[in-house]
Amino acid sequence: MTRQELAEEIRVVKRAKKLTWRQIAGFISEGSPIVATAALLGQMRLMPEEADKAAELLELSPEERACLTRFLTVVAGVGAAE
Repeated sequence: MTRQELAEEIRVVKRAKKLTWRQIAGFISEGSPIVATAALLGQMRLMPEEADKAAELLELSPEERACLTRFLTVVAGVGAAE
């Protein structure tokens, strides 16, 4: 699963559960809701404990949970890559 596919899955679950990004971020982390949202949208990574909480709330599979903790690789002129 790519980060883009996971981000779309998270958006679907978010809408189905009628959650806001702030609610999700508050559940998974005491840090910035902006950082948590960026991670859920594939632009950053979560710490393993945060990914566990996100997986619980959003009913993510173990594979999806693991995807949230992976480092991004930035390729010059291309952006982030899997």
